[in-house]
Amino acid sequence: MLKDRAKLYLADALLVMEDIPENSIDMILTDPPYMISKKGAKIERKYLWSDKYRRSKDITLDFGEWDHFESIEQYIDFTRAWLTKAFSKLKDGGWICIFFDKMKIYILDNISREIGITPKTIYVWAKTNPVPNFRKMNFLSATEFIWCGEKGNRKMKNFRSYHEMYSYFLYPNKSIYGETDHPTEKPVELLKHLILPITLENDIVLDPFMGSGSTGVASMLLKRKFIGIEKDPHYYEQARARIDKHI
Repeated sequence: MLKDRAKLYLADALLVMEDIPENSIDMILTDPPYMISKKGAKIERKYLWSDKYRRSKDITLDFGEWDHFESIEQYIDFTRAWLTKAFSKLKDGGWICIFFDKMKIYILDNISREIGITPKTIYVWAKTNPVPNFRKMNFLSATEFIWCGEKGNRKMKNFRSYHEMYSYFLYPNKSIYGETDHPTEKPVELLKHLILPITLENDIVLDPFMGSGSTGVASMLLKRKFIGIEKDPHYYEQARARIDKHI
């Protein structure tokens, strides 16, 4: 716990959300497990053929145990459980925005129809400095998708000028903005850009998979209230320290 503006929990998201009142949250913004990790896999950059890309530090393809699942069926059940519980906490007109694997967006589409979410958009983060494709087997992976839906179908609370409302955001990857060792830390500027038109000052933003706390930092900077849940003690402490600086 911090002060009144931010409540942080070191716990499992499903357990904490049991105690959050129904219809009390203005926005959910989160980056859940993607099920894209490859156990123990990495790209060894010190052996690359080009001096331009060669580095002493490898690129990990295993983000941690929290991203490991035994099967796609287990992952779908996990996603359905947390999303159903989180959606019940939203107020009418509240939005939910989820960073998600582009190859699995169909999972959110299917679950949203089951539980009554109104799909709104797939927001695109276009990275200005994507990781090079060292093997030259595909296009560069230069985008991440944020699936957004609403409880109901109302006007946005804080619609901005039109040039601020495009459904994409140009911003570099973690090598430029990173503050922590979390492998999937998201840029605060992108999160602010999502929170601003959907909420007003003192609205409550919930992140059930808080990680190192970037959503909380963005919420504090925009004078929103924040509830964050994280079950990894290391990342929880990073989040608490970062958010506390902005209260």
